[in-house]
Amino acid sequence: MICTGAILGPMKQIFLLCACLLVLRVSPAMAQVADPDIVVVRVCEYINTVELAISRGTGKTEYVQFKNGMNQKALMASSEGYYNALLKLYQQGYLLQGTFTSAASPNVSNTTLLFVKAPKP
Repeated sequence: MICTGAILGPMKQIFLLCACLLVLRVSPAMAQVADPDIVVVRVCEYINTVELAISRGTGKTEYVQFKNGMNQKALMASSEGYYNALLKLYQQGYLLQGTFTSAASPNVSNTTLLFVKAPKP
């Protein structure tokens, strides 16, 4: 029998398709996207202070405290405290993904902020 180009062409295409599928099967990590980086910020607002626990994972938590209150000086201090803490996250490419609040007492407000950095393709 003589092998003609009409038969050889489709065979090459099938072989190439099988080779591509085999590569994806052997190394599926190449076809997947990495998990996003997550930062959890726990906010506790008291009458006179605000406390932030900024966590990037187990053993990687930073504690920040600044003044809070109802007078102009305290309001400015708390605004600047939030600004400085959250600006660092935005500069590092994190975006606010969600917020969670928990039951608070009359003198305490608790909020959790979830920041996510989208994975690079």
